[in-house]
Amino acid sequence: MLRVVKSDPNQGIRKTAKGHLLLSRKPEHSAEALHETVGKALGDRVVKTLTESAQIEIRDLDELASKEEILGAIRVELKDSSLPIEAIKSLRPAFGGQQKAF
Repeated sequence: MLRVVKSDPNQGIRKTAKGHLLLSRKPEHSAEALHETVGKALGDRVVKTLTESAQIEIRDLDELASKEEILGAIRVELKDSSLPIEAIKSLRPAFGGQQKAF
């Protein structure tokens, strides 16, 4: 198993603070493929796929703005039409009849 993992130059291997093994790949490679390969090699052991994410808070939104309108504006600014509607976790009321999007 270790030979297979180390033979791929696009990976990083390190031990976490809890003593688990963390394998990482560059973004252009599939995490699902690595998950399947390691899962097959380890058999009944637990294999988790972790992803990095960032939470952005958008303030001072009009109280009538919908998730679809906000998502459309984000897609235009980021030039990424693949963002799903689930990317907007919640709309919360704010002071003065405004909203916050997370």
